Amino acid sequence: CGEECKGWIKKVGGFSMGIYFATDIDRINNEYMPRLNLEIGRYINYSKLESMLSTQTLFFCNASRFDDEYEGEIPLEFFDGWAQQSEENYRRLNELKSHVYVPYVTCWTPYKTGNTKMWNEYASDNGVCIVSTVRQIFMLSRINGARMYKVHYLDEKEQMGNMDVPFYIPHDDERARFGLPSSARVFHAIKKHDFKEENEIRSIIYKNSQEAGLQIPFNFKGFVSRVVLNPKSNDQQKEAIIELLNRYSYTTIVEE
Repeated sequence: CGEECKGWIKKVGGFSMGIYFATDIDRINNEYMPRLNLEIGRYINYSKLESMLSTQTLFFCNASRFDDEYEGEIPLEFFDGWAQQSEENYRRLNELKSHVYVPYVTCWTPYKTGNTKMWNEYASDNGVCIVSTVRQIFMLSRINGARMYKVHYLDEKEQMGNMDVPFYIPHDDERARFGLPSSARVFHAIKKHDFKEENEIRSIIYKNSQEAGLQIPFNFKGFVSRVVLNPKSNDQQKEAIIELLNRYSYTTIVEE
């Protein structure tokens, strides 16, 4: 891909076989791009916070290690109008490609107070929510060859509706520096309807490696605008978190 992607890409999916021009790709990808000034949060437990502070890195998890068995699955509707052999060939190629260029993901959600679901599922009693903005993640993503996507969800009938699948097209210098694919369709930006409440925002990087995850260097104090304590934490748990943060000279700590 690279320079030639500015011209056209063969359209594979989106209900017909045709052509994706650069304007089509930009339009589709823009639909998945969250607002830069959007405040977002990542709900994590104490041990993940401690690791983040001690290493000064943001962890991008190998998507194959997520609990969702449908993670990265190609929606059936993507193949509407395809010949069976074409579909089988595409699935086979996509499977091979996913083992070579592994997607690594960091997951966030628009921050709001009282998000009981996220507290319960990801931060437990002794967890926190680290708050930042899309802009901060975006800048960190771009310098590491990653891209950001506002996850789209299938409808109640697990149909795509009017959505299309976004593209991951790194620049030539990014491919050389990070060992990236020439292009990919980002099926990890689409999830089942059951997860819609998470309203997820992801940064994804495809890398030619087989690791549990990638630790991307970042400055915690410059990146995180505040740390929110779990409202269910007891005094002892809160004191332990505050002590941990103070150890790394971080003091912007609030209670929800």
